[in-house]
This record gives sequence, C-alpha cells and structure tokens, in this order.
Amino acid sequence: VELSVARVEAAFISLRQSQDPVKLVFGLGLLLYGRSFPHVILFTHAFKVSGWPMVVSALHQSSAAYSAYTHGVNKAHISAVKAIGACLHPEPMLEALRGMHYGLVSCLASVVSPVAGAAGVGLSLGKSVDAHVQPLLSKYVATQTRMALLAPRSRLWADTAVQHAPEVLAMIAAMSTMGIVNLLSGCLLGAQLVVDVSMVYLQQQLKRLALRSDHALLHKVAANFNPQHAAAGGVTYIVALMGLASQLRRGAGPLSFPIKMVFGMPVLVEKVLSAFKLALIARRLPPTAA
Repeated sequence: VELSVARVEAAFISLRQSQDPVKLVFGLGLLLYGRSFPHVILFTHAFKVSGWPMVVSALHQSSAAYSAYTHGVNKAHISAVKAIGACLHPEPMLEALRGMHYGLVSCLASVVSPVAGAAGVGLSLGKSVDAHVQPLLSKYVATQTRMALLAPRSRLWADTAVQHAPEVLAMIAAMSTMGIVNLLSGCLLGAQLVVDVSMVYLQQQLKRLALRSDHALLHKVAANFNPQHAAAGGVTYIVALMGLASQLRRGAGPLSFPIKMVFGMPVLVEKVLSAFKLALIARRLPPTAA
C-alpha cells in the first residue's frame, strides 16, 4: 500500500514538532556551558558559512516544485513516492550535494587549521549581527552626506567596505581572541535556539488561551503575535550576553555528572566531533620510526 501525501506531511509535521526539545537542549547547553562544546560551535559555524546556503537553496527549489505538484489536489489520493519523484530535479540535487561536500571540506579545514576555524567562526558571527549593525553604520558612519562627498570610484569601495565591515571585524576579532569570540558565538547560537523555541511555544499558548477566553485584547494579541518579529532579535542578543556573562563569571571547568546527564545529546555530539578531529590530526602526522 503506497503512502499518501497527506500521511507523509502529517508525519513530517509531527517530526518537526518533536525537534523543539532537541533544539532547546542544544540551545541551553551552548548558552550555559559553551566552553564544553567547542567542536559543536566550530563545526556549526564552518558549515553555516560554506555549504549550508547551497543546501537551503536546493531545498527551496525542491519545495517549490513539490508545492506546485500538490497544489489544488486531494493529497489523500496522491502517492507520496510519485509526488517526491516529481519534485526531484538534477540541478537542485547536484547543488545540495555540492553544498554538503563544500560544508564538510570546510569543517575538515576548521579542525585542522586554527586560522580556518577562526575565520569560519568570525564570518558566521559577522553575518549573524550584520542585519542589526548595518542600520547603525548607515546612520552614524556611512551617512548620505559623507558618501556624496566621495568620488564615484571611492564611493564604490566605501559601500563595499561598509557592507562587509561586520564580517571583516568579526574575523579579525576571532583570529586575535579565538576563545572569547568562540564562546560569544556559541552563546549567540544557543540564544537563537532557545528564543526561537520559546517564541513558538508562547504563540501556541496564546492561541490556546484565546480559544478559552472572550477577551478581545487577548484575541488581538494571539492573532498578531509573530515569533519572527524583529524584537526577537533584541531578545536573542540580551539572552546571549547573559549567557556569556554567566560563563565568564563561572569560569572554565569540566561538566558535572548530573549536567552531563541533562545535556546528554550535546555531550555525545561533542565527543564524536572531538574524536573525528583527533583522527584527522593522527592521519596527518608522519609515522614514527621504529
């Protein structure tokens, strides 16, 4: 019996909802104990700035083809195998494979070369804060009055410098103070996961309360609440700074056994990545003479 599109989509929705506890555990682990997960942070940033955009682009193309194929039809009567086969095209598949290869090569480079690792962390951190830094640069540094005084060619170089200033400065900071920047970037990753899950949970609770209440204001808040609102970015930075301050005040140290039990999955992933790094380094070392 072939699975229908409706059943596969229902299973996919359930699977996505079950990811929230996993994201929350990883987020809290990076936010509160980021010093204990350096390889998780390093690999995440390396893949994020290299192969991940290509994978996302391929997924968007396949998703658009899938939506076009299933639009306006009864999904309960369509074979999921046929629908998936219809949306898979060579170019998006090849782009996804190229992205995976590029990302894995970047991860390998980041663990073998400290410079490559610092560059990946800095570039990822710069891209994360770029949307919030650019308005400040445009308002206080690269104002229209100042840019108008420049010659056309100089203005072109100035525009390019302003556009990439957050990434360049973050890369320089990462190469000079890798420990602090790596810890900050880990706190930011953890804060993003925690805030994203919390916002979605808050939206669900508001909708449930609105269904049980006749209060007009509650219905309005529940209808207009957006987990992706720009204010969530500010909350993310505040949470990240709180996590960074907590870790700096607590200092470095091994995780206790109860903490390892709570954050078992991030601890396991960190150990796997650490063993992977040691295996790569061992392969690069020349064999010792007998």
